[in-house]
This record gives sequence, structure tokens and C-alpha cells, in this order.
Amino acid sequence: MQNGKDFNDRLKDLLEDKDLTQSEFAKRINVTESCVSNYIQGTRLPGFEIIKRMAKELNVSPQFLLGIDNDQKY
Repeated sequence: MQNGKDFNDRLKDLLEDKDLTQSEFAKRINVTESCVSNYIQGTRLPGFEIIKRMAKELNVSPQFLLGIDNDQKY
């Protein structure tokens, strides 16, 4: 992971690192696959509750996922 990445870039990288498809990730966090696609494309941002579910599933902190912090610890 590089510093300064946006939310959508971090999400895409994390899904690749965890070898998760958008469809599988969507099911795990209880959203539609199109929502995940929009998050990765940067056309939509999730609400905080979804961000918390994403972070927990990806084993990173919400702050890291949002690009606020570069420390991945959850």
C-alpha cells in the first residue's frame, strides 16, 4: 500500500490482497455487488456503518480505509 491513496484505491488494493471478488465481498458486508463496484470506481461513498463492516472484514481500521491514517491495525 502506498501513502496518500484514496478510499477507492485502498479498497481495491485490499480486495486484491485478500483475493476477494467484489461479489464475495458484497455478500460478506451485506450490500449489493453494484454498491461495491461504485465504491471502487469512486462514484459513491459508503456510510459509516458500512465502512465499519468493510474495515472489520478486511482486518484494517476504518481510518486506514478512509485514508486518514496509514496504520492498518484494526
